[in-house]
Amino acid sequence: MVKPAWTVEQNARRERRSGLIAAARLEPREGRAAVEIPVRFHHEDEVVRAVAKNISVGGMFIATASPVAYGTTISVEMPLPGMAELATISATVRWMNDEGMGVQFGAMGARETYGLLRVLDDSDPP
Repeated sequence: MVKPAWTVEQNARRERRSGLIAAARLEPREGRAAVEIPVRFHHEDEVVRAVAKNISVGGMFIATASPVAYGTTISVEMPLPGMAELATISATVRWMNDEGMGVQFGAMGARETYGLLRVLDDSDPP
């Protein structure tokens, strides 16, 4: 009988339960780039200017003095290569610290995905 493969989420739960720290958390994640990209994020009726400090196709760290609560969905506007206008991407806050917040991108269109891949190709790893 073949054992089913563990999903990333199941592995993370197993590691938390056992008290282990995943080795991947000790090293920079692949596909993430250090950047300095001006962004704006919208939360309720407020527009906040901030700076993206690192980015991947799945999300980014936004340096801001005004992070919003965990689980909050925000709209992020940012310039991306190949797009004449600012890209608008839906994102969910996944963590916060004294310097800002990490967000996970929601569904994106082909143009936004292509623009993010170009940013990653042109940037250095963190």
